[in-house]
Amino acid sequence: MDILFIEKLNVITFIGIYKWEKERKQKLVLDIEIGISIDNHQLNQNNYINYIDISNTILKFFKDKKFDLIENIAEKIAYLLITQFNLPWIRIKISKPGAIAQSSNVGIIIERVKKDFS
Repeated sequence: MDILFIEKLNVITFIGIYKWEKERKQKLVLDIEIGISIDNHQLNQNNYINYIDISNTILKFFKDKKFDLIENIAEKIAYLLITQFNLPWIRIKISKPGAIAQSSNVGIIIERVKKDFS
C-alpha cells in the first residue's frame, strides 16, 4: 500500500469541554494519511484521490460547528472521508497545540479501514 498524505492542515474552531474552551476558538492541526494503491497502468487524471478535495471536505466539516472532544472529531472525519471518497484505509492525527502549558502538543491518532464503517 502507498500513502497519500496531508500534513499540518490548520483549523481554528471551538473545541473543548470546559466553559472557557467553549467561549474562544482554538487551533487544531491535522495530519492525514490515506492508503492508496498506485498502479501505473491505471493511474491517470480520471482515477486518483484529489488531496485538495480531501482538504476542502475537512475544512467544510469544521465550518460553524462546536466540538467537545478531538477523539469524536477524528472518528467523524475518518467516517466522512472513507465513505465519501471510498478510501480503503486512513490514519488521522489531530493535535491541539498549547492545550497543556508544559507540553508543546497533545492529541490523538486513529487508524480506520473501510470495513470499520460497513
